[in-house]
Parts: sequence; structure tokens; C-alpha cells
Amino acid sequence: YPAAAGERVFEAFHVPEIGADGQVKSVLCIARDITERKQRQQALEHSLGLMRLLEALARTANEAATPQTAMAACVELICRYGGWDLGRVALFKSGRSEGAPPLSVWYAPERERFDEFIRATNRRSHGGRPGAFINRVLRDREPVWVEDLQQVADFGRLA
Repeated sequence: YPAAAGERVFEAFHVPEIGADGQVKSVLCIARDITERKQRQQALEHSLGLMRLLEALARTANEAATPQTAMAACVELICRYGGWDLGRVALFKSGRSEGAPPLSVWYAPERERFDEFIRATNRRSHGGRPGAFINRVLRDREPVWVEDLQQVADFGRLA
């Protein structure tokens, strides 16, 4: 089983010693620490999952009829892989990353749950404050992996 961070994982074997009368006389217990083996197994499973995702993204992008279809399928694959309820690809005109994006591709299986957020986000203009989180992403043109938005200074839309 997956251990919580910092917990050790043990594998145990119990071998009963049965007497002539059929009763258990003693039990030999053997336990060994398999924490490192489990950690290597989890890392391998994570790598394999990521490799499968990347293969699926490449295949999806190659088989899509249009770039927008490819992006919709890819954002869905990424969200499903990450276990996320919401995902977005914002499309800006070539060479521009300011203002509100003219087109957004959303993944939201529960669309009504996020409808207000989606509408507000689609109207949101980018490019205002140079140090703001989203503006850094757009300026640097590099993806950023965020585990917890509350830990991102100057996220802007957190409230």
C-alpha cells in the first residue's frame, strides 16, 4: 500500500508451528522494511503514467482535424491525468499576449459548476502588471506547474 510521506512500509510473514495435537504452538514472524522498494515502484508507476500521457497527447494532436480540436482533447487528457475538474487553454493572436484572449478552450465536465468563473476568466485582460503570475507565464512562454494557488504570490484572481 502507498505509505504517507515519511512512513516506513513493512512486509510481514507469519508461519505457525503446529503441534502433534493440531494446535498452534508458536508463530514465527518475519518482517522486512520494503520502503525503498515501494518508493521505487511508485516512482516507476508515476513515470509510466506520465509517459502514457505524453504518448496520448502526441497521438491526439497528430490525429486531430484542427488545432482547436487537438487543444480541447489535450486539455481534457491533462486534466483527467491530474484529476482536475477544470482546465483551460487560452489562445492569443500571434505575437500578442495582452488583453483578453480571443478564444479559450475549456475542459469542465461540470460546466454549470464553473460557469461564472469561466465567464469572468474569459473577459479577464492579461498583460497589465509585469510581475503578476499569469503575465510572467505569458511573457516567458513557459508552462508553470502549480500545486496550490494559495501559495502563488500575486495570483490576482484567488478571491
